[in-house]
Amino acid sequence: MRGVALLVVLLAAEEVPPKLALMVMLKVATYDAHFAERGSGDFVVLVPYAKGGEDKAAELVGVAKGLELKSINERPLKFVAVASGELGGGTRASAVLLHAGFPEDVAREVLGAATKARLYSLALDEALVKQGAMLSVGSNAGRPQVVLNVTTARVIGAEMGPSVLKVAKTYH
Repeated sequence: MRGVALLVVLLAAEEVPPKLALMVMLKVATYDAHFAERGSGDFVVLVPYAKGGEDKAAELVGVAKGLELKSINERPLKFVAVASGELGGGTRASAVLLHAGFPEDVAREVLGAATKARLYSLALDEALVKQGAMLSVGSNAGRPQVVLNVTTARVIGAEMGPSVLKVAKTYH
């Protein structure tokens, strides 16, 4: 009995691999009823980094570039590492992606800027959804589960349908 309980705890603590989490988040973004209205051309995902986190951002960009997915709803996917202070620097973006372990104080600023710019905010750390990231992917019984901040989605004008809401773990 203790062995089963331990297995359940280990599975619940298991992180979703970044590549899989990113694929799921990008797919879920396309379920936004207003996705087509959110721009055309390249779907640019900014990967911000805090001071000293350049390597983590570069690593995440490398993972993202290794995805089999090269476009999202016929928009070419581009991933760009950028210093967190340069988010409003005129780069035409569709989303921001925060790596796991992103410093909380900087995350709040980045998420605030992303929300103000009406960008999708994706996070590889489920805890950041509680702080305002719109999407993440957690593990539920060893399987990936969408994690959605409904308030952030509403504020940026994203409307996720019932098919997403039915399977997502939601925060308000």
